[in-house]
Amino acid sequence: MRFGFYTSNSGSSGDPNLVIELAERAEASGWDGFFLWDHLTASRQPVSDPWVMLGAVAVRTERMTIGPLIVPLARRRPQKVALEAATLERLAPHRTVLGVGLGAPDDFTRFGEDADWRVRARKVEESLATIRESLADLPVWVSGEWPRRQPFHGVDAADGVFPIHRDGERFKPLTPDEAAAAVASLPERARRDFAIWSFNDDGSGELADYEAAGVTWWMVEGFLLPPDELRRIADAGPYRYVRPETL
Repeated sequence: MRFGFYTSNSGSSGDPNLVIELAERAEASGWDGFFLWDHLTASRQPVSDPWVMLGAVAVRTERMTIGPLIVPLARRRPQKVALEAATLERLAPHRTVLGVGLGAPDDFTRFGEDADWRVRARKVEESLATIRESLADLPVWVSGEWPRRQPFHGVDAADGVFPIHRDGERFKPLTPDEAAAAVASLPERARRDFAIWSFNDDGSGELADYEAAGVTWWMVEGFLLPPDELRRIADAGPYRYVRPETL
């Protein structure tokens, strides 16, 4: 299993200078990946463009996999996303991942755009088809909530999946059994990578059981954490971080 340092593009990690510092620290400490959210609005300031920050990260690192998780394709022009992803891949050859999904409704409604999930889902699938024509070899991960009645949107064109799970209104990682069921539902190509979002992880599932279920990435979440705590996590190297219940 590989470990990714995953954090928001707002709040503490909305500071581009801190993000670059964290990426350098993470690579020096042995992290396998460094990934950023892609939101337009947030309750905590500042909010910065993840593509700009990832471009800076690309030129200051040499080994880690990097990418945005996830890009809401329904509010983006696919040809522009393809250009941005291709540029990032040139800066970070063979270590760029493009994560895509429906996105947060607030990033649509606040600007007068249609947030209906059916509209967003259709745009994701149409846009991903366009992106695949331009970026046939770039790994693409699709996101969505699990469990679900329908397949992950865009999964037939995906190389991996980054699912979101809720326990009631609270985000929580999938259990190993839930992860195994999700992996089993995927086309073979999309099983290449399966990433667990560790937000609110309570440590109840064994990592070995996740690996047996087909999980390939464990994403250690940095959302809401202050700069010094983010630095501490980056410096500690790959490990499973259990978030305090107070956050």
